[in-house]
Amino acid sequence: MFWKWAKILSCIFGRVDGFECNIRRIATAKETTLGSDNITFHEVNVYKDNWPVENYDVAFIDCDHEHDRVVQDIDNVILNSNKLK
Repeated sequence: MFWKWAKILSCIFGRVDGFECNIRRIATAKETTLGSDNITFHEVNVYKDNWPVENYDVAFIDCDHEHDRVVQDIDNVILNSNKLK
């Protein structure tokens, strides 16, 4: 239910990008966040694909909660951010 976070974050930040590998979840997310014009959802596997967004100030990660994946999430945030390189 990442789209619920996207809706909340869209009220706080000027731009929100959500990454999801399941196209059906993206469709649900778009329906649920109608009216929030500052949210963009990207069909991407965050563990295999290049991230389509490189400039961000905050990364909110709600993916796999296994230790190795959490470490990989942190590494990916640093690797994929122009600001943190």
